[in-house]
Amino acid sequence: MNNDFVFLDWNSSSPLVPSVRKAMESAFDLFGNPSSVHLEGRKAKNVIENSRSSIEDNLDIGDGSLIFTSGATEAAQLILKEKNYKSAAIEHPAVLRWTECSLGIDEKFQVVSKNPQ
Repeated sequence: MNNDFVFLDWNSSSPLVPSVRKAMESAFDLFGNPSSVHLEGRKAKNVIENSRSSIEDNLDIGDGSLIFTSGATEAAQLILKEKNYKSAAIEHPAVLRWTECSLGIDEKFQVVSKNPQ
């Protein structure tokens, strides 16, 4: 990307850093299920655990608290069930639905209106 270009839709996607692209390309050759005990599964698990270690080192969190999820909905639900939180009426549908389901069970949701008075 050149410096004259400003990309403002980072919610949909983002350009890849060349080193990230290279790492992803090498990972595409891994096809084993990381939960399997066969060689290809162990290779995949090794890449995941090395990645976890690298991220923990970079974030200075070596306590094993880093969790990989399949996406935003799963990640939001992991956090929402454990923490008190405030949310807005314009939240991601996964957050809103979780909150609607938990109202009355646990008063941890404070509504922030789209049109405050």
